[in-house]
Amino acid sequence: MGWSLALGAFLAFGVLGLWPESMDTLALTFAAVILSLLVGFPLGIWAGRSDRVMRTLSPVLDVMQKESPNLFGDYVKVPLPDGTFEVTTPFKKV
Repeated sequence: MGWSLALGAFLAFGVLGLWPESMDTLALTFAAVILSLLVGFPLGIWAGRSDRVMRTLSPVLDVMQKESPNLFGDYVKVPLPDGTFEVTTPFKKV
């Protein structure tokens, strides 16, 4: 099931003419995962063995966790009938 779905998606990318863009996205995603693993595993092991590193990383990770909805969740790209996009916020700011 999973392989056939992936194969269908890749065929759709080719038929729709989105092959270069989808391969760019796949390459960027793969590179981001590899970089995250190369940085994250050693930092996690180091933080697990050293209280000083854990105390240093903990506030940084807390800020990163709290800020991601503010950075990425506030804007939505809405396609308009004329082919352009409108950027809007799904939440009412108070």
